[in-house]
Amino acid sequence: VLAFHLFSWVHVPLGYFNIGYVGVDLFLFLSGFGLYHSYNRNTIFRFYRSRIIRIYPLYIIGVLTTWLLFNTGWGFEGLINNITTVGYYVNGGGESL
Repeated sequence: VLAFHLFSWVHVPLGYFNIGYVGVDLFLFLSGFGLYHSYNRNTIFRFYRSRIIRIYPLYIIGVLTTWLLFNTGWGFEGLINNITTVGYYVNGGGESL
């Protein structure tokens, strides 16, 4: 997939090897397969709790980094809207990453 996108801006005659788009389908299938099995092994509370514990801290780091380094103009209210993800619903997606 990486090679497919890396050379997509120039014409490279890869012939039968030009199938990088298949990687996206494979990734979505395997992700869904893994989520299905994880959901079946856990209660719904444990399933969502493990997802939040794994994803949300990185999300907060990303939002804070964007807010501090790139002067997004959000202000403090925009920062809180993004960290809590309320900004998407309040502003119709206007102040979300």
